[in-house]
Amino acid sequence: MYIRLALLIFLLLAQGSLAARSHDKENGHRELSREQAAAIARKRHPGKVLSVRRIKGKKPPAYRVKILSKGDVRVIRVP
Repeated sequence: MYIRLALLIFLLLAQGSLAARSHDKENGHRELSREQAAAIARKRHPGKVLSVRRIKGKKPPAYRVKILSKGDVRVIRVP
């Protein structure tokens, strides 16, 4: 009986998690990691990544990436 109850709770929690993920995809939101943001910025402006900072309060998360490119420091915002 406890196994069935635990399985039911697990399935309900998993369903809610999947629904939240599909809602984000429907709205065009995607979660970016710091590494993904750095890769996107490096693709736009080849160079050395100096720092990656998350911009607070942005939904979906956005990042501010500093890149050293051809002797100049560029700041790129990656949504």
